[in-house]
Amino acid sequence: MNKKILKLYFCFITIIGSNLIYSQNSHKSDLWAFDILNIPENKTKGKDLTQITIAVIDDGFMLSHKSIASFLYKNTSEVENNFIDDDGNGYIDDFIGWDIADDDSNVNIPEGKEANYYHGTYVASLITRIASIHYGALAKDYIKIMPIKVLEDNANNTYLKKGYDGVKYAIDNGADIICLSWSGGFPTEKQKTLMKQAKAKGIIIVSSAGNFNERKVLYPANFKEVIAVAGVGVDLEKGKFSNFGDKISISAPSEYVKGAYPVQKNAYIHDNGTSASAGLVAGVIALLKSKNPSLNKEEVEAIINNSSNSNSTEKNKYLGLLGSGIIDVEKAILSLNEPNKFFSSNKNRGAILYNKRNSDSIYTIKPEGVFSGFNLSLSSKEVKKKKNNYFSIYLKDTLWRNFNLENIPKKLYIPANSFTVKTKAKFKKKDIFKMSFYSKSIDSTKLYCKEITNLSKNGEVVNNGSLENNYVNNTSCRWVITAPKNKRIKFLFNKMDTEPNVDFVYIADGESLVQENIFAKFSGNNLPPVVSSNSNKVLVWFITDKKNTKKGWEFKYEFVD
Repeated sequence: MNKKILKLYFCFITIIGSNLIYSQNSHKSDLWAFDILNIPENKTKGKDLTQITIAVIDDGFMLSHKSIASFLYKNTSEVENNFIDDDGNGYIDDFIGWDIADDDSNVNIPEGKEANYYHGTYVASLITRIASIHYGALAKDYIKIMPIKVLEDNANNTYLKKGYDGVKYAIDNGADIICLSWSGGFPTEKQKTLMKQAKAKGIIIVSSAGNFNERKVLYPANFKEVIAVAGVGVDLEKGKFSNFGDKISISAPSEYVKGAYPVQKNAYIHDNGTSASAGLVAGVIALLKSKNPSLNKEEVEAIINNSSNSNSTEKNKYLGLLGSGIIDVEKAILSLNEPNKFFSSNKNRGAILYNKRNSDSIYTIKPEGVFSGFNLSLSSKEVKKKKNNYFSIYLKDTLWRNFNLENIPKKLYIPANSFTVKTKAKFKKKDIFKMSFYSKSIDSTKLYCKEITNLSKNGEVVNNGSLENNYVNNTSCRWVITAPKNKRIKFLFNKMDTEPNVDFVYIADGESLVQENIFAKFSGNNLPPVVSSNSNKVLVWFITDKKNTKKGWEFKYEFVD
């Protein structure tokens, strides 16, 4: 059974005008989220373009909204409203998408629920706006939206329980790209298989990382077959709500993003959340696929990662955790025939494609910051004659690994902060050897202490672990101390230096930090008094914020009667 799946969005308070819904944050550029993507006018001739279908799997759709009405995918193998499954795909009258949740062909929002079921229309409109900026009036000829509704008409909440069933429909019915602006739960084996099937068919799946401001990429974005997207705010730093992590591929705006609002055919709203980020990235990838429909996930990621713009000045906080940067449409299009064009050795995520033209080139990957290492993906399947062609990796000018392309591993981990690669090969005209990489960041929140440490030996000395250094931001570390039965635990502090009234050491009876169990709470630089527990088991929890840090604390505990 599917876990409940949560749509990812946060709305600004809105004011409703006669024809428009707009945010009170009107001091910001109305379309800043699209401006920052650097979307150029199309220069590709029509004969060289291919129509691309993007399946948007979401709560429901206002098909008549002016932002998406002309972009709707129509199943021409099906006769509309004749109550016959003309194309034999198992769905009667699925002329414009399908309502998976209610098992019918009506993907429209149930009457009276427009404000609650707005999300699908909103996300679809982000894709169509990108297409319209690039292709102008011809956008509808090249980009199509396949609306797939996965929320019941009579649902009591907006959890998308049928989300993965929608993915199956998209796979089986011709989608080129699947946009999943939602997350939640842990996948079943069946759902894992679905993602593999999509990738095997060349379908590119884009999903939002999550809106809980934590270092965790939620499913479905966490699937290796999916392009995971994080969000950035108007300051181009990590979005306030956006999740982050090593598995993020790319970032896009997630705050004050203008999209359709289905209370009227020409109404709009400015919304927050990584749902918007995923929709924007799906729209950009649709442009790339319309110019080169054969692009697979690895090729798309190579292009958007190499051509992205760096977004983080908060280097100690999110370096390596927001993907390669903010997606840049113009540079991505310029990279279609030359994926290495904007390669930068300073990026923590990217790709190198070796061919006949650059077979002698040497590339060094040396991003800013400290990392535990790099994960590499290697593919020589597009090299016709692999024998006597070699790929070498150097660490600090010393050869670390040398592979014949006949037996090169698909995955490789390099335990270093930087590395250099080169090939010794005689590639033919159509040969391509691919290497993609991303850094493995060090979780600074666990740099000096573990998430949980269990102690039971009498007379131990415990400290925050940073010794002579300051502790780090966003620390959340716990110690569970267990004394023999009928004993209590006494605490004697000999050091206390934390940011006053901000970073705290909590001490509570038991193993959970509930208010009634807390018997001590210390902060600042005054040495705490001696305190004792009321039971034989105690939780010590050290929590810090994201700003200032100090030298930390230390205590000795003793078991007493």
